[in-house]
Amino acid sequence: MERHAFAGGRFSISPTWAAAAVLLAILVTVLSLLAPHLASDGRMSGDATRVVAWCQGVLGLGALFCAVAAVSPIVRRAAASKVFVFCIPLLSLLAFASFKYVAGVQNWIYMRLVVEDGPVETTGALAMFLGAALLGWAAVNCWRSNNRLGAVAVAAVALLCLFMGLEEINYGQRIIGFDTPPELKAENYQESFNLHNRYDMEWLADEFGPDLIIYWGLFGWLAAALIQRIPGLPDPLKRTAAVAAPAWYIAAFFLPYAIWANFDVCCDTRVITISEDQEPAEAYLGLAMLAHGLQMRRRTAIKSRR
Repeated sequence: MERHAFAGGRFSISPTWAAAAVLLAILVTVLSLLAPHLASDGRMSGDATRVVAWCQGVLGLGALFCAVAAVSPIVRRAAASKVFVFCIPLLSLLAFASFKYVAGVQNWIYMRLVVEDGPVETTGALAMFLGAALLGWAAVNCWRSNNRLGAVAVAAVALLCLFMGLEEINYGQRIIGFDTPPELKAENYQESFNLHNRYDMEWLADEFGPDLIIYWGLFGWLAAALIQRIPGLPDPLKRTAAVAAPAWYIAAFFLPYAIWANFDVCCDTRVITISEDQEPAEAYLGLAMLAHGLQMRRRTAIKSRR
């Protein structure tokens, strides 16, 4: 049961949601204090005021939602529902597109966030590593519950997460500070220590690989559901299908990456070229794998205790 900081009769307060509301309100206040300083520079005043106003609006709505959730059990239950989880990436994608529209494509704040090895790329890599760890945990749970094929399938996705995370940070090249060997540098168009930027790997990194991940992430749950309903299919295969793909409400987390890989989005005179927003799209993919890892860890933990 949830512990309440205050409870009396039918009224209760969730300390977690209340703390989130206070934190977001503090951030809105900090932005209000910083706004005059950001706007004092003539070069960036227009961008800064638009961005600050946008951030204040989004954070303010978040604070209002958390405050309502803190005192409303109904809202808390709704926030924990699968439908709400499904809507999270869709709402975040809308927020991202509106930010690009408000701030402008070449906004200085945005460009600093998405620079190579910047905050957005690092966030995506960390999400990949966390997703790999959670999926590895889920694979162990599958193995302990005698779902050996399922354990192999989950472990394969965990290794894929680890590989993509290492590729994202060039195996720690800029963190450790080692140079790319000359024979590898000549074959890599970024001269970095990775595989996905090699000239002979473009077909995998730019075409086959992203499409495979998109189809698996968006529609894998449908294939898994159909397999489990095939009469006469051996039980090990059905149990493997149950853990081989993200759940339907996790599939929406793969949508931003799919949009980046396939579409351009334009709004009036401000062009929102999502196809060029590689770092945010890859960060979305990292968050998708993290969400999948969280859901798989929970699903396999429940099954392993039966």
